[in-house]
Amino acid sequence: MTPRHHPSDALLVDYAAGALTTGPRLVVASHLNACPHCARGLALAEAVGGVVLSDLPPAEMRPDALDLALARIERPESPPATSAGLPQDWIKVPAEVLASLRARGRRSAFGAWISPVTKGPGRARTYLIGMAPGRGVARHTHAGYELTCVLKGSFIDGGIVYGPGDFTEHDGDMTHAPQATDEDCVCLMATEAPLVPSDWVGRLVFPLLGVS
Repeated sequence: MTPRHHPSDALLVDYAAGALTTGPRLVVASHLNACPHCARGLALAEAVGGVVLSDLPPAEMRPDALDLALARIERPESPPATSAGLPQDWIKVPAEVLASLRARGRRSAFGAWISPVTKGPGRARTYLIGMAPGRGVARHTHAGYELTCVLKGSFIDGGIVYGPGDFTEHDGDMTHAPQATDEDCVCLMATEAPLVPSDWVGRLVFPLLGVS
C-alpha cells in the first residue's frame, strides 16, 4: 500500500538539510522508507540545496573548522534502515528503533503499549506505540509538535484512516483520540513535550505508559 498522507514540504526540507533532531528524523525516515513520492521529493530538496550552496559567496572559515570536520568524520554513522528482525507486517524502520524496542521493552495499559525510543532535547520524547484492535490513545492535546508514522496496521483519527507508512503532523491546536481499526496498529511517534491528557482516562493511563 502506498502512503496517502505525507510530511509537509518544510519538514522534508529540514530533513534534507540535516536540521531535524533525532526523534523527528526517525519518524520522517520511516515514512520515506515506505513512500516513493516523498523519497523523490527529498532527492529534489537535496539537489536544490546543493545548487544554493554552490551559488553562495565564499565565507571565512572558523578557526576550529578543521577540528569540527574531523569530529564529524570520526562520529559513528546512524544505523541504516533495516527489515532484518522486524516484527511481522511492519514497514522498514531505522535500525535504532528496533534496537530500542529490544533494549527497553514495553509498558502496557488498557489495550495500548509504549516503548521509549529517544529522549531530548529538552522535554522531547520519541516512542513506539501499539494499539490493540478497537483500542486507542486517550483524548489529548500537545505542548508542541506531534509527528507520527504508521508502521503496521491502521488507525482512525477525525474520521480519516491512516495505514502503513502514513504520516501525521499535529501541533498544540489539535485535540484528538486516535483509535486502531480492526487490527493491531503500531506507530512511531515523536513529540516536542509529553502528551497533555484532556480527560480523566488520559490522566489515569498516561502516567502508567510514561507519556505524561
